[in-house]
Amino acid sequence: MNCRKAEKGLLLSVDGRLGDARRAELEAHLRRCPACARLEKEYAAMFGLLRGPEAAEPLPRFWERLQPRIAPARKPFVLLLWERWCVRAVPVFLGMTLAFGIGLLFFAPRARAPMTDSELLLLRNQSVISEAQSVFDEAQGDRRHIELIFAAAEKQAPAGKQWP
Repeated sequence: MNCRKAEKGLLLSVDGRLGDARRAELEAHLRRCPACARLEKEYAAMFGLLRGPEAAEPLPRFWERLQPRIAPARKPFVLLLWERWCVRAVPVFLGMTLAFGIGLLFFAPRARAPMTDSELLLLRNQSVISEAQSVFDEAQGDRRHIELIFAAAEKQAPAGKQWP
């Protein structure tokens, strides 16, 4: 046994909690080690002063009054487990709920603005320019008709008058 174990054994022996096998081993070490023997005497003196000359007896009916006060303070084991579980599970649950809510905000589909005509044409794989060109082609037909009308009017107009 080394000195460190002997010191722990001394503390246990003062309290009366040291087993017979370890007590014999401790006594053998104390015979060989003067430092630990001196430490045993110091511990015995300290604990002797703490204990006093005699142990005080409790007042009459002390235990009868103490027992009812102790009993209600005990909680059932299942309730203690439930409290421990709740203390750990509730913050985890709140954190997961918060993460789920944030995920919904990021990944939820957003409302879309209606598509413009150009976007619809591109979606249908049609050219925007060809659609515009067809509108201009139709407008040129009207211009040709107007030119024909003006040309016909010039032929019928008198020579001295300018036709608007």
